[in-house]
Amino acid sequence: MCKSILDMPNRRKRSRSSSVSSESSAVPKKASRAKPTRDAFYLRYYTGFTGKYGHEFLEFELRDGRLRYANNSNYDSMIRKEVFVTGLVVDEIRKLVKNSPLSTQPPGIDKFWPQPDLKNQGVQELEIAFDGQLSRTYRTCKFNSISEITKSRDAKNLEIFFHLIADLKSFVLMLINSHFRRRPI
Repeated sequence: MCKSILDMPNRRKRSRSSSVSSESSAVPKKASRAKPTRDAFYLRYYTGFTGKYGHEFLEFELRDGRLRYANNSNYDSMIRKEVFVTGLVVDEIRKLVKNSPLSTQPPGIDKFWPQPDLKNQGVQELEIAFDGQLSRTYRTCKFNSISEITKSRDAKNLEIFFHLIADLKSFVLMLINSHFRRRPI
């Protein structure tokens, strides 16, 4: 499993008040608002490349009802968002992954896919864990359009992967955007 960009500390300096010591805090930490779902489900998607402006990436992770999102385009500061979602939302994402034809394929199908290259094309990774055990990890180069996929060796499974990723990205971005909407409808 790759280390998540979301777990890395933020590079921006944060100002701390000199009168408050983090070590002598008498306030207990708040319990997480997210309740664990019926069975443990984990999903992590990462896509990124190193280009003219440095390391640019998009990543999201869903674990125990906590959806974390990070986007670094290096045109502005890094965007990090975190949302707690209900068990119904987790169930919908789980159903989206389980109902995908990709989940019925044998492990290791990505060995026929184009190998990732962080410098030139970029990389895409999808990690899925059901019941707390890593069940699938898919890794390939970054695709910008479906026409790039038709030229590959395993075009059928790559197209399924491409559509699953598109569905997951649109669902996650819809959740993030609706949660952090600044203007009410």
